[in-house]
This record gives sequence, structure tokens and C-alpha cells, in this order.
Amino acid sequence: MNRFLHVLFCCMAMLVMAAGAKAQVPGKGYYRIKGVQNGRYVEVTAPFMSAPNVMENNKYHKPGTVFYLDAESDGKVNVLRSQGVPYPNYFDIILTHAQEWIYGEMGTEPTEMKKAYMYLEPVAEATDVFYAKTVIPSIDDLVEQAAEAGVTTTADEVWTKGIEMSADELSDLGIPANFIVMYLKSLAKPGDSYYLTDDGGSFGGVTSAGVEAKGDLAKWVVEPVETDNDAAYFGVNATIEKDGKYYATLYTDFPYTHEADMKAYYVDRIADGKTQLVEIVGSQVPAQTPVVLECTYADAEDNRLTPVGEMVADDDGKYDYPADFAPVSGNLLKGVFFNETASVFALEVKDEKRTRGPGFHPSPLLRYPSNIAAKNHGGGGGTRHDQHRDSGRP
Repeated sequence: MNRFLHVLFCCMAMLVMAAGAKAQVPGKGYYRIKGVQNGRYVEVTAPFMSAPNVMENNKYHKPGTVFYLDAESDGKVNVLRSQGVPYPNYFDIILTHAQEWIYGEMGTEPTEMKKAYMYLEPVAEATDVFYAKTVIPSIDDLVEQAAEAGVTTTADEVWTKGIEMSADELSDLGIPANFIVMYLKSLAKPGDSYYLTDDGGSFGGVTSAGVEAKGDLAKWVVEPVETDNDAAYFGVNATIEKDGKYYATLYTDFPYTHEADMKAYYVDRIADGKTQLVEIVGSQVPAQTPVVLECTYADAEDNRLTPVGEMVADDDGKYDYPADFAPVSGNLLKGVFFNETASVFALEVKDEKRTRGPGFHPSPLLRYPSNIAAKNHGGGGGTRHDQHRDSGRP
């Protein structure tokens, strides 16, 4: 084959491959999720509550925009979690109860329970855009099996029973009763798929029949968190300044490493009215460990943190971080993932005569902000630290 034909065939092959290119399903790791239409990022703001409402320039320091994702090559999502909260699969809960009801009516034990899974489905015309859908398997075979056992029912009746039996469990996840009774009945049913949509700062959804009409509102960018990428890093704003250093407190679900010019401390005791800070040796902060961070700079851009670690499944299929990333024991600092009403000691610098460094003092607001490290209000005045002690993890 002459050189010209060889080059021509290679170019044609590349064009054909590009024309049919689809997004590659992301591997295990940490990601942000952005709506294609509005360009806003999803943030978990309360237990089982999230919304695509964070602007680009406000994403970098928000732990609630960072998700741990474990998906298989076919797009099936094993875990999607942020702020300690896994993605709430309402449809799988309903499907489980629906099967329990029909098997109960038949008086038999299930041989295998069907599951509804979330999938990341690549959008054909893009390389980094996905549909987020939940596939609900058909239960027609169970209805036929029930008929053979003398039980007359329909798939709609079985699904409705599943919704009714799920009411308490769904309510515990923060789903209003009217949503359970009215809205869920009008959504996807067994044998269909439910696509997540961006309804202008809140979540919506459509079945397979309506996804095309939604256009970009049903499409999502899954963006990796990358420390070396100025457009995709995660960092911390250090707003407390003292003696040329900047301080912040932080509490995240995920473990992370910090930059070499930063230090992380926890509090192991209070003696003579002073908090004793213990430096965590090395650059890694364990999962769910509230800490005081000492930084050279004030801005998140210069105080970058790298989420690390992979979750593993237990015998019940629930995912969490292994023992290697367990929180530091003996830490008197506490943290919450979502704002709570509570009086706490927060990190604050007082007058030079009152403290020689950052100390923990009663917060002026009776509010426990999310993702900070604080000391629970135990009465008495504020406390301060006068020394740093190096220590390994207990």
C-alpha cells in the first residue's frame, strides 16, 4: 500500500471512531457533578437532600460538592456518596417492598430479589457527558408466577403496595408523605427507567419516553477532582490569621492529604483551661476526622487538599472506608455535615492579652455550621492552645 493510501485510511478510521465516540464511565474516585444546561454543581445540603445550585466559582471549598463514585464499566453505580450520605435509591426501596408483598401473598420465599440500580449512561455525542438513570426491572414474571399460585394481581397493584409499604422508610429519608403517595406513583414503574433532570436549581426526573424532550436538562458532566487542575481542585479557606500563619477547621467525610507547607491538628485534652493540639504526623488526614489546619496562605487555591482512599463493601453490600482510614481516636473536636442548632466552641483569635494563639471560644451564633471542627459547648469560658505536640495516630 502506498504512503498516501495508508495515511488516508488511518484518517478515515480516526474520523469513524470519533463520530461514534461515547463517554468513558469514570473509574473509582472523587468527582463533582454538573448540570449541562445551567452549569451548576450538585451539592449535598442535608440528609438525603441535594440540588444542582452551586456556581462554578463557589465549588472549590465546598465538601458537599465532592462525591466518591464507584461505577462499573457498564455504568452501574455501586456507590455515590457525599457528606456521609449515599445516593438514596427510592425505587429500589419500593421494589424490595413490592416483592415482599407479592411473595407474601403467594406464601413463598423469594429465590432471588430483583434490584433497581442507578446507571451512568454515556450521551452519544459527547465524551464527558452522561444521563443519570435508575433502571427498574420488570415484575411481570412475578405477576405470572402469582397467577399460577392462584393469586390474581397486576404489576400496578404490586408497585402501589410497594409504595405504601415503603412510606415509613422513605419518610425516614426526609421524603414528605404527599410526595410518597402522589408523586412516586406517577413516576417510573417496573420495566422503565427514571432519568434525573435539572429543574433550574432543583432535581426533577422523567421516564424514558420524556428524556429526549428534556434535552440538556437531563445531561450531567462528571468532573474529576484534580489537585493540579486550577479548574477542578478542592481546598480550604483559612480565615484566621495569627503570627504569619492562617488557620481553619475542617470536617469531611473523605480522607485527604494536604500540602507540605500545611499541618493538621486534633485536640486530645484540655488542661488548665487550654486545649492541647496534637499534630497528625504525615500529610494524610483520616476520614471523618475534624481537625485544625495550619496554612501558609489564606485562599483555598493555595491550600489544596487531595481526597484519597477507596471505599469497600461489607457483607451486606454497604460501602465505607476501610480501617486504614478510620477517624483519629481520642479527638475532642467534633463535626457535623449539615448545619445544626447548637452552641459550640469555634476557632477564633482573641486579643493578644487573652490568648497567645487561635483558641476555641463560644460561637456568637447558636448554630453548628457544617464541615467545621468545633468543641461541644460544655459550659465555662473559652479555651486556647499554648503548645503543639507531635504525635502519631493513637
